[in-house]
Amino acid sequence: TEGLPNSIMEAMACQTCVVSTRHSGIPELLTHDVNAILVEPKQNDQLEQALITLIQDPHLRDRLQKRARETVDQGFSLTQMKKSINALVTVTSADI
Repeated sequence: TEGLPNSIMEAMACQTCVVSTRHSGIPELLTHDVNAILVEPKQNDQLEQALITLIQDPHLRDRLQKRARETVDQGFSLTQMKKSINALVTVTSADI
C-alpha cells in the first residue's frame, strides 16, 4: 500500500473529483469537502453516498475539481518539488 498514492495526485492534476478513504497518508493530501470527499475505510454506505452526492451536485464537483488542481500545483508540482529539494540540499550542505 502506498502512503500517498500517485494515482490520487494524478487524478487531482487532471481536475478529477476524488473520493477516497481516510487511510495511511491520504488525509495529508486530501481535505474532506475542500479538495475531495473522504470516507471511512470499509464503509460502503459512505462511499455510495459520496458518489451520489457528486452526481447530484455539479457545483460541488466544480469546486472540488478546482481545489484539487490547486492543491497539486501548490504542493506537488515539479517546480514546487524542485524548490523543496533545493532547500533541503542547501540546509544539509550548510551543516556539513
